[in-house]
Amino acid sequence: MPRREKVKLGLIGAGGMAQGHLRSLSIIPEAEVIAICDTYKKNLDEAGKLAVKLKVSPRNVMKFRRVENLLAVDELQGIIIATPNYTHCPLTVAALKAGKHVLCEKPMATTVKDCEEMIKVARKSEKILQIGLEYRHAPIYQKMNMLIKRGDIGKVQMMWCKEFRGPFLKKVKDWILKEEQSGGSLVEKDCHHFDLFNWMIGAKPIRVSAFGGGEVLYHHRDVIDHAWVITEYENGARTCLGLCFFSPHGNDALEVGAIGSKGKIESYQTPMKIFTWGRAKKNKRTYRINIPKRIKKRSHNGAVYYEQLSFLKAIKKGTKPYPDGEIGKWSVAVPLAAEKAIKEKRIVGIKEVLK
Repeated sequence: MPRREKVKLGLIGAGGMAQGHLRSLSIIPEAEVIAICDTYKKNLDEAGKLAVKLKVSPRNVMKFRRVENLLAVDELQGIIIATPNYTHCPLTVAALKAGKHVLCEKPMATTVKDCEEMIKVARKSEKILQIGLEYRHAPIYQKMNMLIKRGDIGKVQMMWCKEFRGPFLKKVKDWILKEEQSGGSLVEKDCHHFDLFNWMIGAKPIRVSAFGGGEVLYHHRDVIDHAWVITEYENGARTCLGLCFFSPHGNDALEVGAIGSKGKIESYQTPMKIFTWGRAKKNKRTYRINIPKRIKKRSHNGAVYYEQLSFLKAIKKGTKPYPDGEIGKWSVAVPLAAEKAIKEKRIVGIKEVLK
């Protein structure tokens, strides 16, 4: 059999998310990580040791403290960017201009303007720009979206997401607790969930109302620690998202559901199941989502593994990246509108943040 040609990848960023990418890439035969870059030496050293342990490359992985040195490595084909949110735009632009394909972690950026700049440069460079909204690749949400699009619950009229969890993980210099650097709690944490709404409803959001604050954990910071967000869509659908960073552990930290003209669907992560109901009780169905253990334990219940397969396929076969920059932009626009609605105590139109 012919030997599989490996795609040579580099990581910009070496913290927890980047190390999750390393764990997933280590079981993908088509991938080889040959370089890692981070300005923070502790993270770089940890990722370097992990790369050796996981055998992500048959040779020594190059380590850099300066991005321009990594981007100067000619044989690098793709870059995975897993750095603080406010750096996503400049690093993505630099990588694309250097002729590299890019998988940029979520959120795509902290402003719509930066998202549009990334899209423009990707289009001009003719290189792939994929956004790390890995829930689009998660088997549980792939199944949920399929059931909705198949019409099992009719036309979606309402959706909700409830994430009641613990606080943000510790980050270098606490960048995640600074709104200017993270984009705010709803941008950083919930761009995933707003993207699920956009995807499954299949229409554009038009306005957002939100209430929230930082009175419990983050009263000394400029980010919120809880919120309720209601979004209205152009097709009449409405969504509600609840976020809390100071909740004790319960049955499940994340719940996503929808109610349509014919029934209801709910999904849970622990255990990983989907339930659907028709108008009659006897129409209830249960779907168990089974993911191989070697994949599930890598990162985000295996979702990162599946998004990496998509990125590698786009590089090798020239297919359209998924999700692309336009999808990424909309996943940022909604939480930005929500953050604005909380600050200004009013309903905010999506067009306001798209300007």
